[in-house]
Amino acid sequence: DHYVDMMERSLPLWHELQEAAGEPLLARTGGITVADAAAAGENRNDALRAIYARRGIPHETLSAAATNERFPQFSLSPSLEALYQPDFGVLFASKSVAAAWAYARALGVDTYVPFRAAAFRSDGGQGQGSVVLSEQGAELRSRSLVVAPGAWLSSLSHTLFGLRIPTRVSAETVCYYRPQAESAGSTRGPVPDHSYRSMPVFIFQTENGCEGMSGMGYYGLPTIDVPGVKASAHYCGPTV
Repeated sequence: DHYVDMMERSLPLWHELQEAAGEPLLARTGGITVADAAAAGENRNDALRAIYARRGIPHETLSAAATNERFPQFSLSPSLEALYQPDFGVLFASKSVAAAWAYARALGVDTYVPFRAAAFRSDGGQGQGSVVLSEQGAELRSRSLVVAPGAWLSSLSHTLFGLRIPTRVSAETVCYYRPQAESAGSTRGPVPDHSYRSMPVFIFQTENGCEGMSGMGYYGLPTIDVPGVKASAHYCGPTV
């Protein structure tokens, strides 16, 4: 449920940023979550379907044949089913990052780029603010400080603040696949559009063969900027 909460809270903010930017930053594509329909009592879509029903989120269960007909970019085997949810979508990442910086400046935020932080300390020890020191010796003072170190959360939170926040960081590989051209003798017709305008986001709840986390399956996005469909296995990379 916490992922649903995150999406419901964040989507209005993305729309606010898009309005401020005056250009599209996200696109609604819909999404399918694919699982083995024949796995009695173990269909991995069941838990997600229950959340959708409890939260009143629109969804639809599609057979493999119905999925292939509606979304000809896929060719699911008969043993699979797809749980379709129409509110999935994609962000235009580069445009969104640029828009966030521009919106911050428009709201009166001072930005300093480049700025590589080297250390933090209290401003005078009175609990009245913080000081951020750059590698070049510059100082920035503020009433409060938000640290967002991403993949370095565990190490930096312990080094800087004495906090132990356990995380598992892995180096993942993503691939982009160019849609195949129509083969000789094909009965599927012309190659369908694999862009975000026609193809949904997809998640496959199937074994991916990775040690320890193999049940996490695969995920993928339609073509956006890079000329290919993005796909990757969940949690297959080495811990770093």
